[in-house]
Amino acid sequence: MIQFAALIQLLLTVNIYSFNIRTTDGQSISMSQFRGKKIFIVNTASGSSYANQLKSLEQLHQKYATNLVILAFPSNDFGHEPLADSAISQTLHEEYAAGYIVCAKAPVSGSSGLPLFQWLGDASQNGSISNPVSGDFFKYLIDENGNIQGVFSGLVDPMDSVVTKAIETDYN
Repeated sequence: MIQFAALIQLLLTVNIYSFNIRTTDGQSISMSQFRGKKIFIVNTASGSSYANQLKSLEQLHQKYATNLVILAFPSNDFGHEPLADSAISQTLHEEYAAGYIVCAKAPVSGSSGLPLFQWLGDASQNGSISNPVSGDFFKYLIDENGNIQGVFSGLVDPMDSVVTKAIETDYN
């Protein structure tokens, strides 16, 4: 009986693979399809002083395309994303040749933030750390098992060695 209760609790536990995301074109994607790969999640803003990192995100995507999924989440939470989804998508694909997944513009911080970002920033939900988004280009690296492996501020460029070393580290 105790094993059954533990199994039920395990099944009810929310993990990163429990979430669905929506792209700028309205497509719904289950995070479960990324199981077994590392996931790099970044909140972006085209008008941010860190917008030059959009180029670095594509470089990161090209360097690790076989084992890393990059999810860009445009947000105006910090007042730097004036564009709508279609313009965001056009800008990222035409100006930065974005080959990574561009999600629909949405809040990423506070109680109105996407449930995925609430989970990422709250240890009581993710079982690991409390480190909510605190600015544009805040980044989370998720390992192949769905655990938070690293958190990086907007100051850290996606191609910085601290990020690439974390991506190359295997915790399996």
